[in-house]
Amino acid sequence: MGADAYAGSRNNKLPKVPAWMRSNGLTDDDWAVITQYISVLEPLKEATKRLEARGKASRFGAMYEVIPVFEAVLVVYEQLLKNYDSVNYNASGAPE
Repeated sequence: MGADAYAGSRNNKLPKVPAWMRSNGLTDDDWAVITQYISVLEPLKEATKRLEARGKASRFGAMYEVIPVFEAVLVVYEQLLKNYDSVNYNASGAPE
């Protein structure tokens, strides 16, 4: 029994939330998009970890690492972008 059905059976008022929150969950297409977002955001997560503080000895990330980390992230994004060079974004079902 879903949360809405349970609330209805107990005569509780349903909370005001967007319709997509009341759906039966995420579709396969939704999960595919989420997976793509994760792959796009992962390099930024790794870069952040690499540049953050290094413990008590030095409280901040090393300045000399900024450019190499930036270049590494740029290389990853350029490679990801190549996958979409031939995409017709006006076509039905094109990537978002």
